[in-house]
Amino acid sequence: MKNKMTLRIAALIFSSTLFLQTCPAQLTLAGTNYLQNFDGLDSGLPSGWMVCTNAHATNAGTATVFVAAHTSWGTTTGQFENSAATSNGGTNLLGSESAALQGNFTNRALAVRQTASFGDPGAAFVFNITNTLGRVNFQLSLDFLMLGVQSHSTVWTLDYAIGDDATNFIPLATYADPGVFGATHTNLSFGAALDNQSSNVWIRIAALTASTGSSSRDTFGVDNFSLSWSNVVTPPVITGIVLTNGCVRIDFTGGANDGASAFLLQAAGETCGSFCDAAAVINQLGSTQFDAVCGTAGTRQFFRVKHQ
Repeated sequence: MKNKMTLRIAALIFSSTLFLQTCPAQLTLAGTNYLQNFDGLDSGLPSGWMVCTNAHATNAGTATVFVAAHTSWGTTTGQFENSAATSNGGTNLLGSESAALQGNFTNRALAVRQTASFGDPGAAFVFNITNTLGRVNFQLSLDFLMLGVQSHSTVWTLDYAIGDDATNFIPLATYADPGVFGATHTNLSFGAALDNQSSNVWIRIAALTASTGSSSRDTFGVDNFSLSWSNVVTPPVITGIVLTNGCVRIDFTGGANDGASAFLLQAAGETCGSFCDAAAVINQLGSTQFDAVCGTAGTRQFFRVKHQ
């Protein structure tokens, strides 16, 4: 009489995981934190970032040129540029450092020099994320930098939008010109606004209204942009189990951001027994479809899929 293997599906367990993916002009989030210190601006803008003019509450703005060369705080040319930050090597700067010294500082900032014909109003630093699927509780910290103090004053708005076309920006906070050189550190919460979004997410720092005052305009920058979030884990669900070619194949579903490495197949001889690694090969069949294939051991086994 042939031996028959009895297959059982055990309870599912799961824990935390991490995610990846993106398009060239956007950034796909990974882990639980994104930090941009802009120290690599010599090579151009970081992935996911663009600089714009003509920004409004109903559009992100028109992408424009970024000057990657080290540029002094005191430049009079209207442009987005690679400027020294307000500190370097742990030392706070005074704002009176020469252009030569500024050019040698390694702590950089993404900056803009507004003029009557450039970016006043409408200048914007724009960060674009592909989606936030599986991510919640977004928090942001960053430094607003007053780099070139002039008599005109600009109010900068930090806002956000959801959707591939970004047609409705919602203000979250504002930064008013302090009139002195230095950094203003800010911590912000998006609440649930960015949670689990399937389309593009946009975070922007923009000059939405014209500056006030007379004569020249400031050089303004941003630095130490740190976005954090919590990951939501989708528990695996077993959808099928079959014997094939002396092996067992278990079909199951996972989260949209999961890869095969996110899962572990475990087996035990009894439901109350000790579950151990089944040494399975796990394959991703589609965006949320997986299978696990392993050898058989004994006449009866119980299996469970664990989200690592």
